[in-house]
Amino acid sequence: MSHSSEAVNELKKLHMVGTGGGPVPPDPINRLVKLGVRTANLIAATELGFFPYYFQPDPSLWQWFIIPKDVMGIYWRPIDDDVYEQVIVRKGQHPGIQCCFYTFPELEEFSTKDLYRPHPTLEDHWTHIGRADDIIVFSNGEKLNPTTIEAAVAGHPDVLGAQVVGSKKFHAAILIEPVKYPESEKKKQELLDAVWPTIEQVNKETVAHGRIPHGYVFVADPERPFPRAGKGTVLRSMLEKLYAEDIERLFEKSEELAMMVDLDLSSEIKLADSLRKSVLQIFEHHELGLDDDFFIAGMDSLQVIQITRTLAASLEKTDTKFRFDKQEIGIRDIYSHPSIRKLAAYLFQETAVRQSAESNALEYIQRTNEKKICKALVDKYTCNLPAKIHNKPDPASENQTVIITGTAGALGSYLLDIALKCSSVSKVICFNRGPNGQQRQFKVNSSRGLSTDFSRVEFLQVDLADPNFGLSFEVKNRLANEVDRVIHNAWPVNFNMTVVSFAPQIRGVRNFVDFCASAARKKVPISFISSVGTVLNWPTPAIPVPEKALSDWSLADIGYSQSKLTSSMILDEAAKISGVPSVIIRVGQIAGPRGKKGKWNPQEWFPSLIRSSVYLGLLPNSLGTLGNIGWASVEDIASIVLEISGVADSRSMEELTGYFHAINPSPVDWPSLIPAVREFYGERIQEVVPLEVWISALEKSQVDTLDIEENPAVKLLDTYRSAAEGVKNGIGASLVDTTRTESYSVTMRHMEKVSPELMKLWCEQWQF
Repeated sequence: MSHSSEAVNELKKLHMVGTGGGPVPPDPINRLVKLGVRTANLIAATELGFFPYYFQPDPSLWQWFIIPKDVMGIYWRPIDDDVYEQVIVRKGQHPGIQCCFYTFPELEEFSTKDLYRPHPTLEDHWTHIGRADDIIVFSNGEKLNPTTIEAAVAGHPDVLGAQVVGSKKFHAAILIEPVKYPESEKKKQELLDAVWPTIEQVNKETVAHGRIPHGYVFVADPERPFPRAGKGTVLRSMLEKLYAEDIERLFEKSEELAMMVDLDLSSEIKLADSLRKSVLQIFEHHELGLDDDFFIAGMDSLQVIQITRTLAASLEKTDTKFRFDKQEIGIRDIYSHPSIRKLAAYLFQETAVRQSAESNALEYIQRTNEKKICKALVDKYTCNLPAKIHNKPDPASENQTVIITGTAGALGSYLLDIALKCSSVSKVICFNRGPNGQQRQFKVNSSRGLSTDFSRVEFLQVDLADPNFGLSFEVKNRLANEVDRVIHNAWPVNFNMTVVSFAPQIRGVRNFVDFCASAARKKVPISFISSVGTVLNWPTPAIPVPEKALSDWSLADIGYSQSKLTSSMILDEAAKISGVPSVIIRVGQIAGPRGKKGKWNPQEWFPSLIRSSVYLGLLPNSLGTLGNIGWASVEDIASIVLEISGVADSRSMEELTGYFHAINPSPVDWPSLIPAVREFYGERIQEVVPLEVWISALEKSQVDTLDIEENPAVKLLDTYRSAAEGVKNGIGASLVDTTRTESYSVTMRHMEKVSPELMKLWCEQWQF
C-alpha cells in the first residue's frame, strides 16, 4: 500500500492507521509517515490486554513506545547488550491495572517474554524487538535477536518471509520464503542475487556474530511453506523442525561451501591480486587496500576462520609442486600477516622455501622486522612530546576523580567496583568503546555479583585512538580540569595479532600522555596495566626479573606483549620529557574470581584448554612453560592495582613512578591441580596424557570439526605449541621480583595460592 498513491490518499483520510500483531518492516511505515499518514504502533497481550502507554506525539518515532514503568510496575530485566525483557512486578495485593495477576494470582512477577531496546537519549522510550523465545544462542555463547534482520529481509519486494537460523552453530544462516517460487536453479540464483544486497546492508548494521555469510542464504521449499499463526507471524519453532534436516545439511557442508578461488602463484603481485578477491568474498570491505590491516578494518574471528578454510581448500588444489596440506594453513597465519600484501608475501615465500632449510632464516628475518617495527612505533609516539609544566601541584588524595578504561571487561568491572568502595574516591569516569555504557555495566556487574549503584559514575563512549577520545572539546577540557588519576586497563587480549594490529591502542597511550600533560591545575598520573609477557624471554631464570624498565625487545615474543612493552617505553619517555607520572604494572595471569558469582572468561587460554580437554576426553599432564601457576584472582589483581595507583592508599608523587609486578607470590605447579579437575569432570576426562599428545589430538580435531564453542582451544594452537617447544628448548618460568609491589600492597602480602578448591570453583562457574 505504501507504493500506491491511491492507497496512500485513502489512508491519509483516516484519523489513525494502527500497526501491530507482529514485526512490521520499517520501510513501508516510514514511507507512509513521510507521505502524511498518521500511524500508531500498537501492542497488547492476552494476559495484560492493551498496555497503558503514553501516546507518541512524534510521527517519526512511531517505533518507540513511551512506557511509564511506574504505572504498570515494570522491571526491565537485562538480557543482552542493550536488550531487556519486560517483567511486571506486583505492586499491591489487588491487581488493579496489572491484569496478569487476575489470571495468575499466585505470582509476584510476570515475565512477558517481550524484548525491548531503550532509546539512546529519550527517557521511557522503548522499541519492541522480539520475544525471548526468538533469541538464537550460537555455539560460542553469543546471542542474537534476529527479528530486525528478518523484518528487513522480509521487506524486500521478492520476499514473503525470512527466518534466521543457527542455534548452537558458530554463525547464522537465513531461510527465505519467496513471493514467487523460482522455477529453475537459474531463477533461484537470480532471486538470491537480488536479495543479497539487502542482506549485505543488514550485515553492516548487525553485531559481528549475527552476520549472514555469503553462501548461507537458502530458499524455502514450495511444498513446505512457512507455518504461521492466525495473525500471520511465522511460528519459529515449527519452522525449524520443518527444515531441521536442511539446516543441518547446510552447516555440515560448511567446509565444502568455502568459496575456493584460483590463487595465481606465478608471482607475488598476482598472488596478492587473487588473494584480495578471495578475502573480499568473506570480508566485504571493498575499500580494503593491499596494505590495510585486517583487524583495524574490522575483521572478526569468524571471518578469520572462514578465510583460513578458503585458503586451505584453494592452496590444497593448487598445481604448484610445493602443495599445501589443509592443516598447514592456520588461524595464526592470518593474524601474523594481517594485510593482503603481507599474507601474499608469506604464502609466496612458503611455496619457495618449503622442504628447505631456509625456514629458520625466515623466522630470524621476521623477528628482526618485529623489533624494527616496535622501535619505529616508540619513535613515532614519542615524537614532539609536550613540554613539562613545572610546579604543578599533586593530585588529590581525598575526593578523587578517577578515569578507568575498559570497565565492561573482567578486570575493569572489579576495578570499578572496588574503587567505588574506597572512601577516597568521589567519582569514577568510565571510558568504554561501546554505547549505552551504564546499561552494559549494569548487566556485567549483576552477573558478577558486583554493585550496580552508579550514582557516582559517569559513563562515556570513547575512541582512545582519536586525539580527543571522540569527545567534544568541552567535555575533554572539563575532564582535564577534573581528573586526578587515570587507570588505563582497556586492551584487546588477542595472542594471535601482530604488534602492528595494536597500533590504535598504542596511539591511545600517547593520547593519554597528551591529555594528562594538558591538565594545567595538577599532575595526573597514569597507571598502565602491562603484562609479565613483556619479560617472558628473560634470559637468566635463576635471577628474578627486576621491578624496573627493561628495553630489550627480545624479551617479548608475541604482538600482544610487544604492544605492551612499546607502550611502557612511550610512558617512560613521557615521564622524563613531559613530566607525566606513570606506574607500569606487569600483571601476571588474571584468573577467575574467589567469589561465587562471575567466572573466568571462557575464551582465554586456560579455560579454553579445559573446555577442549573435556571435548577431547584428554587432559595434558603439563602446561609446558605456562605450568608455573602464579595466578591471582581477579579481585586480588584489582585491589593491587588500586593500592599501587594511589586510589585505595595515599601515595606521594615520588612513589607513583616505575614498575611493579602483580602476580601471586606463592605459585603452585599444574600437577597439583590435575586431581581437582579430574574429580570435577569425572568420566568426561578419560585420560591424562603428555602435552605433545594432547596438542596432536587438538590438531586433528581442528580438521575434523568447526565446533568452536565445544573445542575453543583450536584458536590458540600456537600458544600451546610454543609452551611445549619452550620446555624442549630448556626454557623455564622465570622468577619475578615482587619486593617493591609487596611493600605497596597489603593484598599482595596476604594473597593465598591457587588451591584445588578454587580450581573446582572455577570449573563450577564455567559449566563446561
